Amino acid sequence: MLQSSQKLLTALVTLLDDKPLTKITTLDLIRTAGISRSTFYRHFQDKLRFFDWVKSYLLDLFLKDDFSDDTPASYYTRFFQHFADYRPAFKSFILDGHWQNFEREILKSGINNYSHLLTNHLDESAPINTIAAYIVSAHIGVVIDWLTEDDGHSPAQMAVIITQFTNSVLANYDLTLDTLMTK
Repeated sequence: MLQSSQKLLTALVTLLDDKPLTKITTLDLIRTAGISRSTFYRHFQDKLRFFDWVKSYLLDLFLKDDFSDDTPASYYTRFFQHFADYRPAFKSFILDGHWQNFEREILKSGINNYSHLLTNHLDESAPINTIAAYIVSAHIGVVIDWLTEDDGHSPAQMAVIITQFTNSVLANYDLTLDTLMTK
């Protein structure tokens, strides 16, 4: 990520602590990021294009995340850490509905990943997509509640909680997250 883009993202997160997204101006972003107007416009046509970039960047945190070398606890700690690092942006864009389909894109990616993992361990008679949709929808629901309530649990604590919940669902199919995430 370009240094100026990172500064702008950090500025956006900072600004969202004090004002709604609709009230943030390009000048607010530039001043808070400590960059010049020409630097901003060299990278982005306007603040809406910048917001589109932020959406893509935050989605890529999930879509490109590879858990192949992770334990369930380390993967889900990183999952929750992504949300914690950009909490004000996620709250604004998911909870306030500023990003159409953002939540849906995260769900779709997660369902595809879980379906793939489940296919490797269950026979075709199992409702693989339904199981995956149930697990991932629950994960996103927990995240939304965690963001909404400003829950005091750390990402590592949330990882333990979500791993326990997920293992209880997978136990119905004689599986665990450890088994699923093992190559």
